[in-house]
Amino acid sequence: MENNKDETPVKDYSSESSRSRPSGGGHRFVLLILAVFALIYWYSSRPSAPPGPAVELSTALAQAVEQNKPVLLKFQAVWCPPCHWMNKEVFAQTDVQQALADWVVLDVDVDTNRDLVAVYRVSGPPTYVILSPQGMESGRQEGALPATELLTFMQAVRAKIQPAP
Repeated sequence: MENNKDETPVKDYSSESSRSRPSGGGHRFVLLILAVFALIYWYSSRPSAPPGPAVELSTALAQAVEQNKPVLLKFQAVWCPPCHWMNKEVFAQTDVQQALADWVVLDVDVDTNRDLVAVYRVSGPPTYVILSPQGMESGRQEGALPATELLTFMQAVRAKIQPAP
């Protein structure tokens, strides 16, 4: 006896072009890219920690001698994403703010203070240069770093400049 199965024909779509069906995937990709750029813009436009008071180097050094404090030169730029990150995420932290209370901090814009950039041989922002109260370079850190590393760097250089009595 023959076994007759009632088979339903199935259409084979594998040979048809997928281009004939609109997918909308391209629009979703464009929206995703726009959303990413919107997030980047939002993050970069958030307010950062307020910069230290703008003073001249000579004024900062005079203040450092008078108060017997080291000087932290913060070489930064408005167009520098790592600089913005440092200001928002590192210099805004309470423990960093407390540590900086015992320092004379000078914000140096690399674009408008080319003379200081040349004197301190700054290759690019962010660069942090520590001066003794007498104005001698005692430490340097190039690039962004977490708060713990910044504080460790500052403490080590300060101990070298002003050893404990």
